[in-house]
Amino acid sequence: RQQVNGQQVLVIGAVLAQDQLTDAFAVSQELATTTPAGLAPRSALLADQVVGSYDAPWGAHVEVIPQQAVDLVGWPGSTVQLEVQLDPLRAPATAGTRVGRVTLRAGAQTQMVDLVTTAPLNPPDERWRLLRPFQNPE
Repeated sequence: RQQVNGQQVLVIGAVLAQDQLTDAFAVSQELATTTPAGLAPRSALLADQVVGSYDAPWGAHVEVIPQQAVDLVGWPGSTVQLEVQLDPLRAPATAGTRVGRVTLRAGAQTQMVDLVTTAPLNPPDERWRLLRPFQNPE
């Protein structure tokens, strides 16, 4: 067990192909002391990283970012899976409106972060509404 970035991490390993039990214990001890150095908090998601967007029928475009950055503990080369869930967005909406969440998974670690808009989503102008009287601008 090791504390990395304030998180308790349990590393389980196996030593194989040792002729003597004493050799296996020696290699195990070496692994136990050197392994934690490879574990470190890694940036999994930046606070300004665009993970989605909304495109309104009248041409408005709004990007979506996480509300905060996310660091996960891992090894060099560890993979992180992202699952983005966006809710419907209706105009008008201000910048910073919560519009969903992203779930990050790396090994046994799971972290969820709210997603917010980077800019306001304004409703269509009168010209757009007059030219499309039977379209719902939502």
